[in-house]
Amino acid sequence: MLKILLAMRCHVTIASVQRSGAGRHARYTRLLQFLGVRVMPSLDHLASHPSARDPYDLIIVARRDAYAAAAPLLSRAYPTTPVAFDTVDLHFAREAQRRAFFTAHADEPELLAAVFGPAAAGAANDTGGAGAAERAAMRR
Repeated sequence: MLKILLAMRCHVTIASVQRSGAGRHARYTRLLQFLGVRVMPSLDHLASHPSARDPYDLIIVARRDAYAAAAPLLSRAYPTTPVAFDTVDLHFAREAQRRAFFTAHADEPELLAAVFGPAAAGAANDTGGAGAAERAAMRR
């Protein structure tokens, strides 16, 4: 998504919810800066440096824990700026639902094959977590 926004000539800024200690994400920071992304060290930077509060047309927040941490500050600092929640992080929920379906219908290989394809029926017999067939079915 960042590359698309940059290709559209948007000014992109990233602020981390948690401060990454001891340069833990230094290589990602350098890469983002090379691409043209402004990287703020943390959301605290916005709160403590009013001059850092550039006007934004849109704020996109990824991950629900990041939104929970950022929402109060964003509503104070940017009360009129629309905030969008990037649901890419909800992929884990889709995977959890599939695993629950596999578990609930483990004794119904025909149903699993109808829903996830023929390779999925063998995954129902796998008791050690997600098997190769289930992982293959989940990637579809």
